[in-house]
Amino acid sequence: MTIVDSLLGRTTFDSMKIKDLELENIRLKTRTNTLIKKIKTLEREKSKLFNTAVGSSPLMIKVHAHEIKRLSLEVEQQYNFFMRYTKMSVAITNLILLKKYEKELKQSNLWTKLSHMDSESLIETMGKINLVGKNFEGIVDLVNDTLESGLDDYKTDEEDDSVQQIVDAITSVQKGVLPIEEAQKAISFDQKLEEKEA
Repeated sequence: MTIVDSLLGRTTFDSMKIKDLELENIRLKTRTNTLIKKIKTLEREKSKLFNTAVGSSPLMIKVHAHEIKRLSLEVEQQYNFFMRYTKMSVAITNLILLKKYEKELKQSNLWTKLSHMDSESLIETMGKINLVGKNFEGIVDLVNDTLESGLDDYKTDEEDDSVQQIVDAITSVQKGVLPIEEAQKAISFDQKLEEKEA
């Protein structure tokens, strides 16, 4: 069962209810807040482990580096969940707006298109656009354009940070080449995101 199925089941657009969508949005926001707390906790653990590793023997540096890598992978996994839930929240907000224009939409071809989409495709499409603040014509135009242009595949493959990079950061601090704050920043998930967005 996909996350979309667990949220909306096999519900079609025309049978969705605004109250159900609003309740789902509240659940998604609760889940994202929980994930944020978990990510912060994991990052603190990584930081503490890094500080311990700096004063360790070469063997223990490698042991700590593997543990830091494991925590980094867990942070990345939690972040991917966070992004997925955030995208679904955007999608559901858009669906709520569309349902508010249900009477007008039923007189357009867009209603037929939306009604024939499966819930997964509907969430995928609605998660890529922002309908907030648009009037009825703007909403119809944007959704039609999105449906006609199709959905671009996005890359999920991300090159993994190597243990050697973590070891290098720790040894650079030990040798006095790099301040500890800079080394921690170099291996943090925040840094990876900055590089990805640059």
